Amino acid sequence: MSNPPKQKGTAFETSLLPQLQSIWPDISRAQTNNESNDFTGPFPIEAKKRKSWAIPEWIRKIRKVAVDDAEWMIVVAPGDGRKLDAPPVIAVMPFEMAVRLLKVNDNQVIGHD
Repeated sequence: MSNPPKQKGTAFETSLLPQLQSIWPDISRAQTNNESNDFTGPFPIEAKKRKSWAIPEWIRKIRKVAVDDAEWMIVVAPGDGRKLDAPPVIAVMPFEMAVRLLKVNDNQVIGHD
């Protein structure tokens, strides 16, 4: 029997993989039923494609698996991206991690592709 929400989540994880591999060539999707870490990267990354977002709950879960509490990321997409007013795919991370990323890119122009 198929599980449509699980299939939607798996498809979303798979869609993120090429961009992550452009940074970390060896990254792959983690084993199924892995707790709050959908990829085999340098820090936990959880992908969520949901109609309603439970960001505080997801943060509590991912912090349990993060070795360094300052390095984790949740990537969230709207459950129905066809709507004109649907939010874009976003990344949620600790502020300290965002500051480090901004410092790395301090001399580069950050813009849209």
